[in-house]
Amino acid sequence: MLGTATTTLRALIGEYLFVSLFRACAESLASENASRLAAMQRAEKNIDELLIDMNASFHRLRQSSIDEELFDRRIRLRGPFAMSPAACRSL
Repeated sequence: MLGTATTTLRALIGEYLFVSLFRACAESLASENASRLAAMQRAEKNIDELLIDMNASFHRLRQSSIDEELFDRRIRLRGPFAMSPAACRSL
């Protein structure tokens, strides 16, 4: 009976060690995957912020270009019809 108890105890200790190692590996993999997921979420947030900034810059530059072109056209259209400074002073 003592031999059976020793064998059983050894088997239980072996199983306990196996389960403990398996659990440690599973927790390690879960931690690694959680870290990767968090890093990907941060990267996605940074990309979204960069896209917002780049779109705002693009629209500002585009509007500036449009304004400049309209101003140039207005100057060219008014040019021939504009009064000379001397004519303005005589008014």
